[in-house]
Amino acid sequence: MSIHRLRLAARPLPRPWAGAAAMVSAAVIASTLGGCNALQRLGGGAARSSGTTAAAKAGSQPTSSEPLVPSPRLIVGRVVALDWDLRHAIVELGPEAPTEALTPDTELISRDANLRETGKLRVSRQLRGRILGTFLVSGSPAVDNEVVWLAP
Repeated sequence: MSIHRLRLAARPLPRPWAGAAAMVSAAVIASTLGGCNALQRLGGGAARSSGTTAAAKAGSQPTSSEPLVPSPRLIVGRVVALDWDLRHAIVELGPEAPTEALTPDTELISRDANLRETGKLRVSRQLRGRILGTFLVSGSPAVDNEVVWLAP
């Protein structure tokens, strides 16, 4: 047996799906990048071409001269625990919670995933690290509701 044949025999056989996985990855990347370019060339997105949005049908798209106004509601955190007997809610503060919203007697708003208001909370004096104690003023917030502050 020659040395060449020994080298061939010692090599592991290629897996049939190894090349296919690389080809699929390359195809996904190419289609993603190509899709972005195609949308830019068409001057819009799939929503306008399909005509399914009400705003597109009505033609009430904002013009470029109208500036976007930031929301006056700033995210404070989320509700992590509720005590219905004592009417308390525990709020885990978010990383960018405004310090003005953490002063006692400040009113906060809890809202669900659809941004519907679920309750009003009043900040207490209990603040330990990233945990804030609040009093339940009205409504019925649920655990994992977002807590926001209406900035003045």
